[in-house]
Amino acid sequence: MNVLKKINLNILQFDRILNVNGNFDIIKRTLKIGNNNACIYYIDGFIKDNALQEIIRFMLLTEENKMSEVKNISDYLDNLLPYMEVSVEQEFEEASKELLSGCVVLFIDGLNEAIIVDARTYPQRQIQEPEQDKVLRGARDGFIETPIFNMVLIRRRIRNENLTFECQKIGEKTQNDVVIGYMSDKVDKKRLELVKKKLDEMKPNDLTMGITSLIEAMFPKKYLNPFPKTKLTSRPDVVSASLLEGRIVLFVDNTPCAAILPTYFWDFFQEAGDYYFTPPIALYLKITRYIIGFLTVFLTPLWLLVIKNMDILPEWLKFLNVQEWNSIPLIFQLLAMEFVIDVLRQASINTPSMISTSISLIGAIIIR
Repeated sequence: MNVLKKINLNILQFDRILNVNGNFDIIKRTLKIGNNNACIYYIDGFIKDNALQEIIRFMLLTEENKMSEVKNISDYLDNLLPYMEVSVEQEFEEASKELLSGCVVLFIDGLNEAIIVDARTYPQRQIQEPEQDKVLRGARDGFIETPIFNMVLIRRRIRNENLTFECQKIGEKTQNDVVIGYMSDKVDKKRLELVKKKLDEMKPNDLTMGITSLIEAMFPKKYLNPFPKTKLTSRPDVVSASLLEGRIVLFVDNTPCAAILPTYFWDFFQEAGDYYFTPPIALYLKITRYIIGFLTVFLTPLWLLVIKNMDILPEWLKFLNVQEWNSIPLIFQLLAMEFVIDVLRQASINTPSMISTSISLIGAIIIR
């Protein structure tokens, strides 16, 4: 339904859509701008109080003769509203979405459009180094849950006009902001169009789990695949390097990390610290991680195969043989040990820090 010129009808319709009387945090205030009645809506806690007070003060001081010269919404925005981030909406549904995302919605009698003032601010934590992506050298900043501040961290590193960020809302219920970032002169155009097409075609009900929900919705029916579908990082320097390589990054509101597309298998062996070392040292560290990854996957199965066929081993490797066998097959012993390690890992994650030392000691005794 479109916004009407009669403000009383607009207030009734907007109150019904948002259930203003049933939501204590949705603030509604009526006022006069010149000789015209007006009504302003906002959500308590989402708005910069100083900016809102200045806007309301300026509205109340508007002279009647200046307001009488306003013929349409453009005249009012150009001459009587002293704020940079403003837009208009013609439909109540779109105006309500803007309000729920934190903007101020203003209705003025005689104007058949709603004015959207972006004076919002989000609750946020301080920028700090990510716990999972620490480095010996380099920056100590990391992403937070607000995409706009994450984009600022990237623009501080890439001061180039080709850096592009596009935003769209996804989620039938949640209407989450999803940001696509890329370098327009380096990105693969076909791949970019494919990502945009996937985002346009997907119709998830919500993105409550942030970037994880988005990735699962982009790649449906692949939940049996144990490997990660994309690389996630909370470091602005890693994202900046990926953008300069021609890749695409995705941000989702309320998620302190970014997804990098496309992601290759070998990307998971790369760390942020590689960018801060000389090529020979970075190459050595990367080869070391390859070897460790190979041993992690194949060392235990190879050892189990060897002790089952000791006759094929030379004498100097006979020490690999098990000295004392028991009634429990060795494969079940290994699986039990793996299960115990997972139990201890989960316990350490979900245990308060004050007793984490005790859990570590118990784990050491069990493994011993």
